[in-house]
Amino acid sequence: MIKTKLYVSSSKEEMWAQGEELGLSDEALSTFIYTMYEVEFDVEIDENGNTYATHVNGVKLESTVEI
Repeated sequence: MIKTKLYVSSSKEEMWAQGEELGLSDEALSTFIYTMYEVEFDVEIDENGNTYATHVNGVKLESTVEI
């Protein structure tokens, strides 16, 4: 298995629009916009190229998740 880190991100503008659709207050929106700003995944890649997340933002998952 190969181990590496991968990152997923969303723009603050996209999260603001989604938060407004959800009806969040301005104060909640100010926090919510950073929700997916940058998410770090520790992953393992097998010999077939299948990728499994083992940690999200440094927190170990109870079981690996194929992504």
